Amino acid sequence: MRAESNTVGNTATGYTLPINRFEPARWQRLQSRQSNVQTVHESALAISFPVMRALLGPEFFCVTASVYWQWTSFYADRQQQYGAEFPAFLAKYLPSADLPYLSDVAKLEWLRQEALAAPKPESPGPDALDIADTATQKRPVVAVHPSVRLCESAYPVLSIWKYCQAGELARDTLSCDTPGERVCINRARDGRLRMQLLSPGAYSFICALQSGQDVWDAAVTTSRFDAVMTLARWIRHGIVVAPPAR
Repeated sequence: MRAESNTVGNTATGYTLPINRFEPARWQRLQSRQSNVQTVHESALAISFPVMRALLGPEFFCVTASVYWQWTSFYADRQQQYGAEFPAFLAKYLPSADLPYLSDVAKLEWLRQEALAAPKPESPGPDALDIADTATQKRPVVAVHPSVRLCESAYPVLSIWKYCQAGELARDTLSCDTPGERVCINRARDGRLRMQLLSPGAYSFICALQSGQDVWDAAVTTSRFDAVMTLARWIRHGIVVAPPAR
């Protein structure tokens, strides 16, 4: 007599397969393997988003990570790294709807991951100007370091990030009703990440540089902004570098 079979699987992820109901050991192995894969992904998410874990609390973050893992099976772009769409997921996650700043804080954390993994700048060409003399040139051209990431938010995302570092949660409460912040993230020459707040003018200036404008064109489109002083500071911090060889 032929054994009866059913279609079984995880309905949350849509993963199903026909399996003989008289082979429970096989089904248990599949469940165990799927559970291990989910655990690995949840752990990776906690490593990438430690501030989110601090904000949500370990238990709620674990539940959120589990839901996100199931969500990625349906909607996530498989070409992206796991966690890249976590900020977008949080923006639509109803259980945390009363914390609208979570998505932007998660975005800041993911941009930090991108900055760490960014390549080194290309070698400048033999005719490239000395980056230290950029401010004295008539139409200087500079390149933004490949590690630079920019985050603009209606919420004080950098202040929230700093507040959630080790020991910070025990201090006075932080108000999220303060003005939004614009943050520049870059990998310094020693390999460590730097984050600094930018004024509206500085933010517009570096966005223009990233789009390929030269220093003069980027500066004239920005009002109430000292481009020379800011550019000199960014050169010291490695935010802008000499343009690569063409």
